[in-house]
This record gives sequence, structure tokens and C-alpha cells, in this order.
Amino acid sequence: MKVKLPTREDMQDMIKRGEEERAYWARHYGEYREKYPDQYVLVRDGKLIATARDLDELEALRDAGRLDAGNVWVQFMADPDEPLIV
Repeated sequence: MKVKLPTREDMQDMIKRGEEERAYWARHYGEYREKYPDQYVLVRDGKLIATARDLDELEALRDAGRLDAGNVWVQFMADPDEPLIV
């Protein structure tokens, strides 16, 4: 099976999308962490589309056709008031 390698333009596009995602979370992480502690936040095209309390809820969203891994950013919002146990 032959694997299609990304072109230079593909790689530049991937880098740009990664930078856009990092910038988005830098702007919104504090706000979302306050509103949705201990939840997953899902964003598509720069807009909050859903939240999920656990992976089961994420799977339910996927099964309902609301998730497309290529188009949705997902970030877990750790509750700032909960101690981190390592």
C-alpha cells in the first residue's frame, strides 16, 4: 500500500492550523475553564459547539454525528479548585 506524503503546501497548512488552534485556546482557556470545569470543550470553526463531562459523552457526540476529528478541537478544562494528584 502506497502512502501519500503531504506536499510542502499541506505541511504549511497544518502548521498554520496548529498555530490558529494554540492561539484560540490561549484566548479562551481561562473563560472556558471557569464555565466548564472538569469538562471537555469542543470547538469548530472558532465556535463552542458542545461540552462533555467524560469520554462516554464524547463518544455519544461522535455516534450522533456531531464530531469530525479533522474539524473539531477538543480540550479538557481542569477544575482550578481541584487539587492535582500525581
